[in-house]
This record gives sequence, C-alpha cells and structure tokens, in this order.
Amino acid sequence: MGRRVVERINETFPDIEIQLEKYAEDQYYTVLNTMLATGKGPDLFFVQPEYAGANGLDSLVEAGYLAPVTELTCIRNADESKYSLLRRDGQVYSVSVGKMAVGLLYNKTLFEENGLKFPGCWEDFLACCEILKGKGIQPLTLGAVEKNGYQLGLYQIAVNQLYTKDTDYDQKLREGTRKFTDEDGIKCWGCIQICMKSSIWIRNPFILRPVRQKRCFWTGMLP
Repeated sequence: MGRRVVERINETFPDIEIQLEKYAEDQYYTVLNTMLATGKGPDLFFVQPEYAGANGLDSLVEAGYLAPVTELTCIRNADESKYSLLRRDGQVYSVSVGKMAVGLLYNKTLFEENGLKFPGCWEDFLACCEILKGKGIQPLTLGAVEKNGYQLGLYQIAVNQLYTKDTDYDQKLREGTRKFTDEDGIKCWGCIQICMKSSIWIRNPFILRPVRQKRCFWTGMLP
C-alpha cells in the first residue's frame, strides 16, 4: 500500500490510524508468511492476483488469511477492473491501488549509430541483435541477480506469443487443459534458448546487478 494512500485514509478517517511498515522485497514474503502463520498478521497487506507469487490471493484465501470485502460501499462503487483478478468464488478480497507496465527498452542512439531500425518482428529482432553483436555490442543486458530477472525476460515473449492468443492460459495450465510442453509453449521457451545459446543475452546474467545493467545498456559494453 502506497504511503499517499495511507495518508489519505488517515486524513479521511481521523479515528483510524494506519501505521505503514515497509520491507525489502526479498524479506517481505518471509516476514508476512511468518506473521500470518503465528496469528499476528497485519490488518492490511499487499497481495498479488490469483496464484501470482508467494502471496497470491487464491492461496491466502484457501489458508483463511483473508476476509471478503465485497459488501463495502467503496467496492460496490468501484470499476470492476480494480478487482477482477482479486476475487474468488464470487467474493472480492482486495482492490488494486495502481498498475504496472512491463516492456522492453532499447537504446535508440546505438540503433541510429549502427543504421538499425526498430524491429517489427522476432526475425528482425534477431537480425538486429546479430549486427550489434558483430560490432562488439552486447544486445541484451538483462541480468538475473535479482530474482525477477529471468521471469521478466520470458514474460515479454510470453505476453506476445501466448497471452495475446489465449488470455486464459494460466487458468488452463492449472486446470490441466494446457501444458508448458504444448507446441506454442515450446516455441516461446525456445526463444529464450536461442538468445542464450547465441550470446544475444549475456552468457552469465548472474554477474549483472541493476546498476551494472543500466551501465551496460547505455554503453552497449559489459562492465
């Protein structure tokens, strides 16, 4: 929950005081799960949609850690998009306070200096990467020191190749009607394999922390 949201609640309801506690991402889930398991969980806490992550809403509901808020006036008056992925069995358990965008950034200056145009398809993307690699420039600089590194690299490909054609892909995986080994899944995971084997993606992504990733992105050279 954002600091500004907490401040607004405290201002709007002076008889209620919310104390905000923040933890590093790699500590948050451990602290939260320990507090919940010992019966000392916070009144309000951050959750992720459905089965996403260690604090996915569905698993927390199954464990009895969440209470439905469906009948609250603010929920009834809210746009459905605010809670569409935060409900289970017809009951709403949370509401979104923001949105996150995931994309792929490219160094426009490096492209212009090397006579490259923004690729419009996978084949063009690979061709651009090979040209950059041939000039001693590291095409992809996403590191994997942070735990979300690989997940994000795969996510951009999966969104483009899987989710645009099957928006219920995750649900079907859980139901068993879809598999990671389906033809389109193999093709998607194979894209990452191509990048790794051809050194388009750095061979050892575990040496790149966020600061070094940025430096490599701007210069095209591994630090």
